[in-house]
Amino acid sequence: MALVDQWSSGPGLLYPLVDPQKMLDKIHSIFTFAEHARKGDIQRLCSTQMRFNHETNKLKLVLAISRTLEAGGWNHEAQRLFQSATETLNGLIWNSNGINNIEILILLALYHYYLDEEVLAGRITTLAARLCIEMGLHRRTVLEAKFPDIDERLDALRTFWSVLMLERSTSISQGIPFMIPDPHADPSLISLLGHMSSQAALSTRSPLRDKPSSALFALLEWSKLAGRAWHALNTAGEGDSEMRLDDLDYLDYQVVQWYEEVPEDLRMNPSGLKQRDEQHDSTCIQGVLYCQKAQLRNLIYQPMLELTAPITRNGTRTLRAVEIAKETLHMLADLNDKSPLVRTHPILFKQSLVAASRNLLSAVANGGSAFLENSKVEIRIALRLVGLLKMRSTFLTQLWQQLQGLQEMYPTRVDFPDNKALFSEYDDYRSSGFEDLFQLHPCV
Repeated sequence: MALVDQWSSGPGLLYPLVDPQKMLDKIHSIFTFAEHARKGDIQRLCSTQMRFNHETNKLKLVLAISRTLEAGGWNHEAQRLFQSATETLNGLIWNSNGINNIEILILLALYHYYLDEEVLAGRITTLAARLCIEMGLHRRTVLEAKFPDIDERLDALRTFWSVLMLERSTSISQGIPFMIPDPHADPSLISLLGHMSSQAALSTRSPLRDKPSSALFALLEWSKLAGRAWHALNTAGEGDSEMRLDDLDYLDYQVVQWYEEVPEDLRMNPSGLKQRDEQHDSTCIQGVLYCQKAQLRNLIYQPMLELTAPITRNGTRTLRAVEIAKETLHMLADLNDKSPLVRTHPILFKQSLVAASRNLLSAVANGGSAFLENSKVEIRIALRLVGLLKMRSTFLTQLWQQLQGLQEMYPTRVDFPDNKALFSEYDDYRSSGFEDLFQLHPCV
């Protein structure tokens, strides 16, 4: 049950695919099933066995994701849960389309995503996005016709937006076009989600999931900006260079405006961060929304910092890009010092950390020692954060090596943190009660 709570306060906030109460009910039915199997109650066993359907597979994947997060990476118990679910799902691509199939595909993608297997996660998400288009979930008229029941329609709508947001997140970091571009998604679906969520909140369904989510709506608006950012970054070199930089300036302005319109209680405030020993939903959402803003702002100016000539020609923009990178690193360091989120959910913060560190590294490497003199503190912060998380990510290990290259360029100017101090920040492995369940009923 603790793992279901962890899902609800982490990935479930960003991707509301499953109802936490349904997951808890399914856990109860699984233990009931195991108890009947132990007693040899065949008649009741057959009745209970009928309940092992898509919901059971969703639960296994939710628990596998949560166990992966808890362990900080690959975990034997999580892998067993994952494999026991996927053994029955190999025919998903051949079966008729359905919301359950799409939800399971996204949970599969999220499992790989939180293992930092982003390429594989992106491929699975692309398949889920195609199924959404085939079902017509991107069109309001089709959605309303296929799902006349408000609860089923709300589930379908949440599933569609979860697919879209995960696809944007994985695609923009890999520079891959979206399967569902903005013009293909009915713009009224966002307002429809708000209206239907308000209606569902008055029903008898779980208030945890049916309460309107300001954070979800903010993330949906972010997904539009992500689409514009991808288009701008992947048309670099086409047309007039200066005009393109002006467009990037305007896009940066739009990202800042988006964040300022986020409700105040969902925005990250450095002075308002409090020391927390445990994860809190509000801090998680604040951190995620801030990092979404930081990732886009850093990505916008990344191409300009990769060559010496643009840095020289665009001094004001270069300084702005460096300040954005510095601000991002300071905020991540503050969040890491005052909560366990960066360590327990490293994937949520990886992209903004990578984007900021790369921009700072590019500015120092291509802009000269003047940038190094003014960025020593931030370089140490980047080294500390990347070093803290690098053993959980091959990609971060490569970035760590690139940052260490600064020591060869400026051997007397960069102080490196002590590796032992970094690794001591890892949480100890905590075993769970899954082994008891596996021993009781190895088919689960």
